Amino acid sequence: MQKNSDAGDVKSGKRIWDNVFFWPFFLAGLIIIADQIVKYVVFSKPAVAGFWFGQAVITLIQFRNFGLLANIPAPQPLIIGTTILVLILIGFFFARALREQRRYAPLVLAVLFAGALGNLIDRVWFGYVRDWLLLFGHSAVNLADAAVAVGGIGFLWEELTRETKESIKKAGAILIREGEAGPEILLLFRGNHKDWTFPKGHVEPGETVEACMRREIQEETGLEIDIIRRLPDNNYADASRKSVTVAMFLAKPRDVNQKERPEFPGDQPVWVKLEEVETQLSYENLKQYFRSNLDSIRSGLT
Repeated sequence: MQKNSDAGDVKSGKRIWDNVFFWPFFLAGLIIIADQIVKYVVFSKPAVAGFWFGQAVITLIQFRNFGLLANIPAPQPLIIGTTILVLILIGFFFARALREQRRYAPLVLAVLFAGALGNLIDRVWFGYVRDWLLLFGHSAVNLADAAVAVGGIGFLWEELTRETKESIKKAGAILIREGEAGPEILLLFRGNHKDWTFPKGHVEPGETVEACMRREIQEETGLEIDIIRRLPDNNYADASRKSVTVAMFLAKPRDVNQKERPEFPGDQPVWVKLEEVETQLSYENLKQYFRSNLDSIRSGLT
């Protein structure tokens, strides 16, 4: 039965904090409120003398920043307009992170959004940003600035390490035959990659996985094949951390006397003894896949 995905439905049994929007909005609201309260408290009293922290002096001040970072002068309308565009861009990345069901990206984007909005409130309301913490005697910042820094660094890290939910779809086959010394598996040596793998390739738009598998086998080995059975999919992440799903089949040559004729120069299909296949394969994910399905593969000749 399909579960009700409406977060506002009391019957669904979901608590409010289980909603994907709750924690990002809660965190953003908390940062904005804290930022405005601290600014109000600091600017409602005389400036406080500095105090030592580690090897650097940190001073509580009342600094009105009319410019950009480090008080670089710029027209207020330009700063406000740019900030609004940045907030819209953050919203776009936030929506994408939710679609991809990423765990931490919505939170760091909420922190980044809150910091940018906190300073935007100052510019619209006062015409300047209220900075109250002087670092190393040079840089005046506030809580919103810290949120922008933390959120920006966190989002950059998330982007560099993210795995897209959009899976690359491929199809291939493990070809088996009865050799003179026992079962043999066809492996493909790819000359351009200098590796050993099973014949496989990308599924073209509108193509079924079976049609793709037959086409790839024909192109890479020149063999006509008969399908024995469908094997479990092989799922892994490629070098760019994209998710790859390979629909795998167990098959055998239709004509045992047919010679292998690969279409691509440098490629070489080779029949390998069953017990030597795992050692010959170049990639760990293929080794593990072959090992976990060995019983099913071995039974293909019975």
